[in-house]
Amino acid sequence: MSHCSSRRALIAGTDLVLHTAGPFQHSKNFNVIEAALETKTPYIDVCDDTHYSQGIKGYHDQAVAAGIPALTTAGIYPGTSNVMAAHIVSISRGEYDEGWNYKQPNPGRVIQAAAAAAAAAAAAAAAAAAAAAAAAAAAAAAAAAAAAAAAAAAAAAAAAAAAAAAAAGEGIEPTMLRYSYYTAGSGGAGPTILETSMLLAGEQCTVYKEGQAYQLPPISNRREVDFGPGIGRKGVYLYNLPEVMSAFKYIKVPGVSARFGTDPFIWNWAMWLIARLCPPKFLQDRSQVRWLARLSDPWVRVVDKIIGEAVGMRVEVDFEGGKNASGIYVHKKLPEAMGNSVAAFAHAVLSGQSEPGVWYPEEKEALSDRRAFLQYAAKGCLRFDLNRPAWALESDVKQLGGLIYW
Repeated sequence: MSHCSSRRALIAGTDLVLHTAGPFQHSKNFNVIEAALETKTPYIDVCDDTHYSQGIKGYHDQAVAAGIPALTTAGIYPGTSNVMAAHIVSISRGEYDEGWNYKQPNPGRVIQAAAAAAAAAAAAAAAAAAAAAAAAAAAAAAAAAAAAAAAAAAAAAAAAAAAAAAAAGEGIEPTMLRYSYYTAGSGGAGPTILETSMLLAGEQCTVYKEGQAYQLPPISNRREVDFGPGIGRKGVYLYNLPEVMSAFKYIKVPGVSARFGTDPFIWNWAMWLIARLCPPKFLQDRSQVRWLARLSDPWVRVVDKIIGEAVGMRVEVDFEGGKNASGIYVHKKLPEAMGNSVAAFAHAVLSGQSEPGVWYPEEKEALSDRRAFLQYAAKGCLRFDLNRPAWALESDVKQLGGLIYW
């Protein structure tokens, strides 16, 4: 795909461009989406790199001008996992109508809510001014009474503003989103997933907490996650994945992290050692990492035959007031699960469910019907549950304590 004429000839006349030629880490080759734009062909990639996906997003205005939809990070994780998280958050916020369509803004209700909030604020200001005058002219006891009255007026104003916001359609806001992924061995992907993991081992992890970004070491902050019957509890580790950035930016969740783990557990230890013993320049050199991944490939394939190709995803969302909701996705074979996820995105694009522009999966413009997408993507799953309390997804239904969450 490095020659302009070749890529145009290859894409011209097709219904959809599907870019799966990873790894995407440290790549600056945007020839595929440029060819899609030149030929006005819808585009999907399965990118799992933050920087590359941001580069694709930079073509948004061109995609709008060309009238074509383009989806980035549209695989299984990221991809289906993003949609699971967005669906949970939208339900909590009350962003769907009774037919599960996205609610359209109601100008009348918004104006009424704004007017009510403004009136409440004016009342609070007047009450505060009266209290100040009373404090200056009256005795201490009278001033205290006036101050109490002002506080009551302010509380009433806050309640009125909250009621106005509720009238405008706002719901409960998320405070923390945790993505957790598990794959047995390489999941049948061979050296590709190993090469990707090694490249990510050379990147600091961006996580968000209370609206602030933090940089943490790769493959750190181990957390034990229960993926339910069939997989059970597994240790997962921080990786620098694009859904962290996109959830923070587009779903507006103030806290986000993403973790990944594999079996046998020694592979996790090996990746931990690689991240700490290999020079950063080595891990940023795609040719060196490719050589190391291919060197390890025979051992990986032997282990794959023993341990299988299962994949598990768990999406956990904490909300204001201590509430939580979770989703779980378990499939016996990663290649089939990945194929179903990509096919679900392709179906959405080809059936007109995606608007012109470049979108991450969680953006509303990417999918007009998230429920239909998730039903398609979950085909063949051993287990698929969404928007359930966290305890309901446990293998033995018990609450874990003493863990440090990001």
